[in-house]
Amino acid sequence: MEKIIRFRESQKISFEEFFNTVTDAGICKYCSSYDECVEYIGEENMDCMTGNGCSGFDNSIENLRRFYLIDKCIPVGT
Repeated sequence: MEKIIRFRESQKISFEEFFNTVTDAGICKYCSSYDECVEYIGEENMDCMTGNGCSGFDNSIENLRRFYLIDKCIPVGT
């Protein structure tokens, strides 16, 4: 039980908040086409991208859930 409580406290933002932030702000690094765009325009230019994403901005809930688990959740026992 102690590990579960510690894991829950490590999640500073809920998945719903994360999802809304990414879709509202169009954060490019969470887009499913991010790697392709970096290849075309370069990483330094991608870092400057802001706004609501481009017309090709697309992400699935599954992709965002994967990013959320990697970026926002600290594994139990660390």
